[in-house]
Amino acid sequence: MAQTNNNVPAGNTNPNNPTAAQSEISVKGKWLAGFLLIVLTAGTVITMIAHWPDRMPSPRAESAKYIYQWFAVSLYSQTDSVAVDAAGNDTEVMPRVVPYMKNEVKKPACLIDLNTLIMVLIALGGFLGNMVHIATSLTNFIGADRFRKRWIMWYCVKPFIAAALAICIYILFRAGFLNGSNSTTNINLYGVVSIAILAGLFTDRATKKLGQVFAVVFQEGATQGQPARPDLLNTAIIIESIVPAALALADGAATITITGTGFDKSSFSVKIGDTAITDIQKTATTASFNYTPTVAGEFAMVVTDSNGTELKSQQITIT
Repeated sequence: MAQTNNNVPAGNTNPNNPTAAQSEISVKGKWLAGFLLIVLTAGTVITMIAHWPDRMPSPRAESAKYIYQWFAVSLYSQTDSVAVDAAGNDTEVMPRVVPYMKNEVKKPACLIDLNTLIMVLIALGGFLGNMVHIATSLTNFIGADRFRKRWIMWYCVKPFIAAALAICIYILFRAGFLNGSNSTTNINLYGVVSIAILAGLFTDRATKKLGQVFAVVFQEGATQGQPARPDLLNTAIIIESIVPAALALADGAATITITGTGFDKSSFSVKIGDTAITDIQKTATTASFNYTPTVAGEFAMVVTDSNGTELKSQQITIT
């Protein structure tokens, strides 16, 4: 996710520097955001630990139930009692149910099915993975004084989307990728929770991968020719031109303009030779900055995105 601002906000004492005093969050808001990140992340970790079962049931069991008690989720029944005939051969497996009583209260404890328990852990894993992602994103933008209020909804909703996405991926894999059997007892719990955490950490990539799977299953070619939605989110930066390509020392400061698309969707940086450009004025389709040449020669002007990938390189001639 990238946040950029097209206008110099009110209160910026240096209009030539769009990065100065741009953050749209107060000091109190920063502390509140940090507190919520810590509480939600720690709460998710504790809840996951509290729901982790003591052991998986025997692979021979068709299903299993657990005693639902926080930090003490233990297997309720086992199929380990075998009946034998007179010759000593096994005849059938008889379930041996061990009743559990809460302390001195003579009534059974609350039980939870293994399938339900796995679903809970997967949802928590997706939520936890995405909390790591949004915590990194939020602290980066606040630290760079580039936080935007319009992204608050994204931060609030994304962890819950990640939890739902993790469950969707689990159900998709259970259809035949993780296990060909309908039994849940031989599922690798650490494996499925790891996938859930990764799905939450890389939600956008996981969504794209599900889209690719859907396209293959339902033959994407059948829908070709239909007009694309005009409102699809596109954060790619496309640079069309950089002008001027030549500067004169005698002219002093000159304005260099970059034209293209996506400048308001993502961030990028510019270097001329070894000089990094910091004061860049941006709109959706243009970016401009003042540059004062100090020495004649040929210099490479390189534009890179936030990941360090080169978007465009052009020679600037200074005479």
